[in-house]
Amino acid sequence: MWLDCQNQKGKNSRNYTRSIVYLFLQKVHCSKCHVLMAGRSPGGNKKYDYVYYRCHNCKMHINENEIINQIKKIILDLVEYDFLVRDIFAPVLVNQLSDSKDNLNKELNNLNKQKSRIKEAYKNGVVELEEFAEDIKLIDSKIKNIVEKLNSDNIIIENSLDLDDKNLYRDINKIKQIKINEYYKDQIMLWISWSKEKQQELFMKYIESIELEMNNGKIKVGRVNFKKSFLQEYSTLFFKNVIDMETNLVSNNNNSINITYLQTREEIENYINKLRKYYDIDYYEVEVKYDENNNIYLDYESNKEDNVIKIIPIKENKKFRNKLNCGVIAV
Repeated sequence: MWLDCQNQKGKNSRNYTRSIVYLFLQKVHCSKCHVLMAGRSPGGNKKYDYVYYRCHNCKMHINENEIINQIKKIILDLVEYDFLVRDIFAPVLVNQLSDSKDNLNKELNNLNKQKSRIKEAYKNGVVELEEFAEDIKLIDSKIKNIVEKLNSDNIIIENSLDLDDKNLYRDINKIKQIKINEYYKDQIMLWISWSKEKQQELFMKYIESIELEMNNGKIKVGRVNFKKSFLQEYSTLFFKNVIDMETNLVSNNNNSINITYLQTREEIENYINKLRKYYDIDYYEVEVKYDENNNIYLDYESNKEDNVIKIIPIKENKKFRNKLNCGVIAV
């Protein structure tokens, strides 16, 4: 009898197909005991309206849409990053084969460890069969993809396009959105057009975990931790002037301002001339200063109609210079 039950359990696990796509599967941590929360849904025609995550120990739960609303800006930034890097910048990014394979092997090792932990949790009764089947199926799929990449020699992407053209695409798009006062519109439309599977893939690719916290009796998203591989990639692309980094400075239209890596005046001038072929933009230089609390600020008076697109720290030829000047692109 016991053997029959075990055999049937194995068949159920193999035959199980997921009817719900949990966007934050294996990502959400309980605010009390910090364990992973399991995805739940009542099913039916409105199953995605009531998707939630529940702690097995504390019985606490949070609706998936609530998490989405609280990290909406992060989601839209990730959508933009993924689109730019994978679809726009990919032709000009060159990855070393050895480094790529090292990272893939590390990720493969982490997935195998994660798979072992889930199996152990299932044996100890911490997770139920449904959760176990979902997790194992997802991990096996990711392992398969990595193995295929490791067996492929087509990892190096040739440098065939001008990087400035790609930066122009991004800045022109931002100018366009500012002028029609609909910043993030393109990202929102892109996100909505994605399937649940593609949305889940975005979080699997970039987010390591989501930590919840109690705030005035309500469960809130306290912290979003990004994957180390993503942070390393972001840093590398920034220092190579492929992408910009968002600053704490805020422009008059309440949009955060992007800052690039150091560039020479000649590089900036060439880029400005290209951008002016598409839009009438302003460019001026300002000095970086520090206030009494040692906070950084830019010494300039902004026009109320001025919308800053990006700030470019200027790379001076003189080795010993105490002051740092920045170029400001505005419309």
